[in-house]
Formats: sequence, C-alpha cells, structure tokens
Amino acid sequence: MPAEFFDLRVELKRKLADGTYDPMAERIIKRVRRIFSRLPQNDLAPFLILNAAYIFHATLLFLLDGGEFVRTRILMAIPGSFFICLGVILYARLYRQLYRALSEYVINAMPNPDDIQNLSRWLSVSNNVPLNLLFILTGLFYMVPYIGSGLSIAYGEFGVYALGAVVFGNFIMAIILHHVWFLMLFPLILSRCYIDLYELDPGASPSIREISMVIRNSAYILSVYATLFTLYLFYMMGMKIFPLSYFYLSPLLGILISRQIGLSLIIGRARWTSLERLSAEMEALDAEHHFDNPAIQNQYKAMLDYYNRVKHADTGVFDSRTATLLFNSFLLPLIAFVFFQFDRLVAFIGRFIR
Repeated sequence: MPAEFFDLRVELKRKLADGTYDPMAERIIKRVRRIFSRLPQNDLAPFLILNAAYIFHATLLFLLDGGEFVRTRILMAIPGSFFICLGVILYARLYRQLYRALSEYVINAMPNPDDIQNLSRWLSVSNNVPLNLLFILTGLFYMVPYIGSGLSIAYGEFGVYALGAVVFGNFIMAIILHHVWFLMLFPLILSRCYIDLYELDPGASPSIREISMVIRNSAYILSVYATLFTLYLFYMMGMKIFPLSYFYLSPLLGILISRQIGLSLIIGRARWTSLERLSAEMEALDAEHHFDNPAIQNQYKAMLDYYNRVKHADTGVFDSRTATLLFNSFLLPLIAFVFFQFDRLVAFIGRFIR
C-alpha cells in the first residue's frame, strides 16, 4: 500500500476522532463540557445542564413578556425542554456510533484513494458550521411562524420576549432536523464509494454489517423519539400536528429507503467488480487452446464454478429484523396518527356505516 494512501486513511480517521467533523449536537455537548470542566464524562450531566439552561432561558423570557399565560407557558416549557435536549444527546450518540463504524470498518475496506478523499470532503461540507446555520435558519422560517401561531391559540399572543423563547427552542429543533437529513443522505453518498466485501456473502462483510446495523437502529430509535415528541406537541401543547408532523416523520422513511438503496448499490458494485476480475482471469487461461492440458481445464472449471457462485450470491440487506423494525417504524407514527385524528376518523367511517 502506498504511503500516501495509508496517510489518507489515517488522516480521515483522525478527523473523525478529533472533532473536525463533529455535528452541531456534538459541538454543543463538548462546549458544555468545556464550560463545566469537572463534569463526569458521560451524556447525563450535559443533558441536565442543557435542560436547566433551556428552562431558565425560557422562563426568563416568558416573565419579561408578562401576561396571564406566563405560568402555563413555563409549565409547558419544562417537558418541551426534556424532549429538545434529549434530541441533542440522542443525535450525538448516533453520530458517534456511525463514525466508529466508519473508522473501524468502512475506511479500512476502501481501496481507492479518490473515494476516501470524496468521503472526507462530503463529511466536511455536511458538518460545516456556516452551512449548518444556513439550513437551521431556513428551517426556522418554516417552524417559528407555524408553531408560534399554533401556540398562541392555546396560550395567548406572544410578545417579543416570549417569541424569543419559541425561536430558541425551534433553533435546537432545527439542528435535530438537520441531523435527520444527514442520516437520510449518508447511505446514498457512501454508495458512490467502492468498498471491498466478501465475494460469496457480501452482506456479511464487517463494513456492510456495521453500517447497516447503525442506520437500521438509528431509524427505529428516531421513530420512537419522533412519535413521543409528536404526542407531546398534540396532547400537552394542544397544537395541530399536521402538516408539521410530516416534517418530522417523513425523513425517517427516507432513512430506511436510502439505507436499502445505498447498501444495495455498494454490494452490487463490489459484485460486478469481482465478476469482471474473474472473467479476465478466465480469459487469461485461454482454456480453448489448451484442450490437452487437464490442469488448465480443471482450473478453468473451478473458476467458472466460483464465478457462478459469486454471480448468484445473495446481495440483499433486508433481513427479517430489518422488516420488523421497518414495520414498527411505520406502526408508531400510525398509532400517533390515529390518536391525533380519532374524531375525524370516526366521523369518516360513520359516513360509510350510514
């Protein structure tokens, strides 16, 4: 292996480990740890501090705004703080698992320097702070007016200070949504890279197995989180969920679909590369001009048998556990939808019964 290629792998692993490609959620947690340097090295302490900071900030702004709904708004912000800060911790942990799989398995299985450079470049762009802020601000333009108008129906009109509390909470939610879209795009970006896999059982290759497991589990965990958060918005905050819930739940389906497409493309590319190599090796034997050489004929038959085994090897990544998780991922939002629209569903069904 050329020294330059080895250095590319080491450099990308270093950037994954030293925080160069940290997502916004991880940057927030590390900033909290730097401010409170004596915190235990786990996620519970930053979670509690973020909750305290959020509740203090929201309470102060609501008090400055005044009005008869101050107490109700403060009580509303407490569980909201829990879900929002939980999202930050959750995504930071999912990214760590994804980066660990990349560093320990995927990068080592990438034989092309250009693929390593392209992956490094994409990670740099997708976690670029200015670009992230642009995405977040774009999300705020959608979420703040919609959520603000929905909350004002239940909790009265928002003044400048109270609106600031809404903006602050939605700013963090926009960070979380940015991470959802990253996880949705990641398998498609990775599918542009060539990865060495087991020829006879590509789905069992460590790189595919680890990435598949991380994305699959992430989609399921995020489905549970999004459903519970949506239930909170509907039952505790009295908001009209749709179409807002589509903004939260639809990317989860995208993560599962992109996982299937991306990993299937990776496996398919590796298979056809192996078939091309085997075809070239069989042609090099020139078996047709060596009918009188049993050794060459036997070698050719063995290679042809191996070629057919590789050609017909299972390239699927959709196992029974994935099917169960996919069903559950759909089931949770579906249950939430039934809860949200129960009265309308009863009325709709009643029209046909009559």
